[in-house]
Amino acid sequence: MKNAADLAYKKPVEYTYKRSLIEEYGDQLLNLYEWMTAHYHFGSCDSVLELGCGTGEFWQYAYKLLDPNNKLTLTDKSPEMLEQAKSQISHLPINCPVSFQQTDIDELSTLDIKVNAILSHLMIYHAKDVANVITNMNRMLSEYGWIGITTQYIDSFKSHMDVAHDIDSRIPDHILVYPEIDKLHQMLIEADDENDVYRYDYINHITWPTAEIAMQFTKTLLSISTFNPDENFYKQYQQRVQTIIADKGGFRTDFKVAFFICKRRIL
Repeated sequence: MKNAADLAYKKPVEYTYKRSLIEEYGDQLLNLYEWMTAHYHFGSCDSVLELGCGTGEFWQYAYKLLDPNNKLTLTDKSPEMLEQAKSQISHLPINCPVSFQQTDIDELSTLDIKVNAILSHLMIYHAKDVANVITNMNRMLSEYGWIGITTQYIDSFKSHMDVAHDIDSRIPDHILVYPEIDKLHQMLIEADDENDVYRYDYINHITWPTAEIAMQFTKTLLSISTFNPDENFYKQYQQRVQTIIADKGGFRTDFKVAFFICKRRIL
């Protein structure tokens, strides 16, 4: 079995393709990043740090929240993702300094910095030690700073995982995320008694119209590709989804995300 954390989003083209499919076939008027920007305010932040920036796609929607007083630092473990992020950012009218740094989320103790805002989007479940990551986030947070974290629900894309599990029992019937939402919520509360933790949910109901599109999306799911399924697996997968579509008029699934904001309490 491949290591999901090491495989995570090393291919920027695949990452972008996955996002585009969710936007095209989901029922949400706002994609996840557009929705998140309504909860973020960077005006009072001298410094903003994003851990696991990926292709930098979030800033296509959030760059307007920045002002010249901000200093933005984008980090990612993958050099390929950082290069894509640099290209993405270079085409945006961002009016504050931006820097890039290759950083492994499991080695945050090497970052000796203080920042006003720390962002971690759909990434924390790739960490080997989530509790240690949360501890280091709080260590790097300046007085009255805040943290924004998004993570998937374990039953996100459940329909895909159910079909995959029925074909190959090595593959679980749920996506590989840890900790589960309620556990992470509790960890964030207990990590720093000076923080107030707020939670919001984002659900995008998706209907795939054809088995081919559903299968192509399935191939982007690390919780499946980690097990290195062969072509016969995908052939069976497509046949089963075709049967579901013929019976129900579409193959339905949900993209489910929890969004946490941890704010230092002003005494």
